Amino acid sequence: MPKRIVTTCKWKGETCLWLPVAGGIVALMVAMGIGRFAYTPILPLMQRDALLAEAAAGYLASSNYLGYFLGALLSSTLRKRLSWQAILRLGLVLSVSTTAGMGIIPGYSNWIVLRLLSGVASGFVFVSVSTIVLDILASHGRMSWAGLLYTGVGLGIAFTGISIPPLAGSFGWQGAWIGLGILSTLISVLVWIGVPEEDPPPKRSPARLEDSPASGNGRALFWLVGAYACEGFGYIISGTFLVAIVERMGGMGGLGATSWVLVGLAAIPSSMVWGWISVRTGSIRTLIAAYVTQAVGVALPVFFPDPLGVFTGAILFGGTFIGIPTVALSAAREMEPGRHSRVIGKLTAVYAIGQMFGPAFAGIVAAKSGYEIPLLSASGVLLVGVGMLIVGYHRMRVVTTLCP
Repeated sequence: MPKRIVTTCKWKGETCLWLPVAGGIVALMVAMGIGRFAYTPILPLMQRDALLAEAAAGYLASSNYLGYFLGALLSSTLRKRLSWQAILRLGLVLSVSTTAGMGIIPGYSNWIVLRLLSGVASGFVFVSVSTIVLDILASHGRMSWAGLLYTGVGLGIAFTGISIPPLAGSFGWQGAWIGLGILSTLISVLVWIGVPEEDPPPKRSPARLEDSPASGNGRALFWLVGAYACEGFGYIISGTFLVAIVERMGGMGGLGATSWVLVGLAAIPSSMVWGWISVRTGSIRTLIAAYVTQAVGVALPVFFPDPLGVFTGAILFGGTFIGIPTVALSAAREMEPGRHSRVIGKLTAVYAIGQMFGPAFAGIVAAKSGYEIPLLSASGVLLVGVGMLIVGYHRMRVVTTLCP
């Protein structure tokens, strides 16, 4: 049985936790890094060859994030009938099928449906694999490994930035989608092998949030959810249009793929780095710092539209947009240890709501006045999230003082 992989596999006397973690990394690489974010580097090619306008591109992206929202909501409902492992596998099959389908099935209306289903798949995978792997790590007292799980998104993004130019150069943008679907299918085998069938019983550990005592948990979660919705809107405009924005800048043609690779490379260690900072400075303080860093990275290409400004912005953006969910989900899990799957679903849903509005807004505005206003708006929304975190943090300190 798959569960025995976790409980009986030994290496130098240690439980082989690396196997489910590796499976989780690959799952996020396939469904998130490739299934969701391959659209960003392929978008300029589709705009050029398929005559996809900015507004149409925005709607296409928003359909994917609507699917992500639906997948996050449906995952909890499906859990009543299916195991988390079954939901994970369903999401992976749907993800690789819709990725390849983008290059096989023509027509804008069909692409809308495919991107919608791809979003549903990523919602299934993210919620299920986060629940399974974080439970395994918690039950073995290894929550410090949680940051490793989310490196999968950055690995997938870097992989798309490196692989799409040669695939598209040889087979066109359709061949890039099909090639990514085939490669995703091959590496998904590790998920089937490594992720166990049943969730191990979670071991509760004392909350480490320096600013979230039991009496303030409900209030803390409220502000965290609001700030997380701001993150969904704030990051996704760069996450969708960065390559297209770079390719349209004067003197920057051909550097869009490079900027996207930098995003992925910066994203790979970000969850571990921000997790390490969180342990030492506290989750809410860490989130505030990460939000401010991301706001600067998103706005930087507007004020410095040159390689240095764009590449620095890409690194700041890539170095935060995976780290923020890592810290936020870990914080929420500590606030509600008995209902962590529901809390993960709630955070994923509000994140997806922000994502739905971001690309549609950016596409409509960019068609009339360019991408400067969407980028500055995204940066402003991130700063609103900072304000929500600060308000929540100070109110929680009041609760701590009154109810020691």
